[in-house]
Amino acid sequence: MFILLFWVGLVGFTAMTLLGFVHVGGHKGATGGHHAPAHHHGAGAKAGHHGKIATGDSTSNPFLSFWSNVSPLDIFSLALGAGAAGILLHNALKSTELDLAAIATAILFTFAIVRPLMNAIAHFASRPSEGLEGMVAKTAVAVTKFDGQGRGLVRVTLDGQNVQVLAHLEAEETERGTLVAKGDAVTIIEVDKKKNTCLVTRELSA
Repeated sequence: MFILLFWVGLVGFTAMTLLGFVHVGGHKGATGGHHAPAHHHGAGAKAGHHGKIATGDSTSNPFLSFWSNVSPLDIFSLALGAGAAGILLHNALKSTELDLAAIATAILFTFAIVRPLMNAIAHFASRPSEGLEGMVAKTAVAVTKFDGQGRGLVRVTLDGQNVQVLAHLEAEETERGTLVAKGDAVTIIEVDKKKNTCLVTRELSA
């Protein structure tokens, strides 16, 4: 029985996890990293984790309330945890003790390890990108010396990655002959997301 639980749980858990990542990636690609506001229909309906729907009718019954919050991924992880514990401990424990150990391991594995991990991954994967426009008032670093027209490349940290962007020094500073050397810090004061360029100032970062 434990071997069957293990394989059913492993196959189901793997399939559900892969489908979850594909869904998150596809959703982000279709929306450009921004999420439309969710619309809930029907009184007493509330969306939960892992795509579960909890309705007002289940709150009066603790048993139904519990199962309304259990997703298919939870069921497969419970089976996987119980099966793994049964296989590993079948020579060390008696039948009743083995059953209790399998149940405890399944619950611990699912609700103390899998759920927090999946919630953290889902939160990270679905976090919308700020985009270049989110860099206004933040510091960038010049990766080239700015030319006589106040143009040069700057490096910004965008969504955890270093990105090089064409920057224009603020017009008054350019007219005054303000110099921006490689490695200098500048402050982004305006962004043109269509041209993927930004307007920067040296004075605010001096």
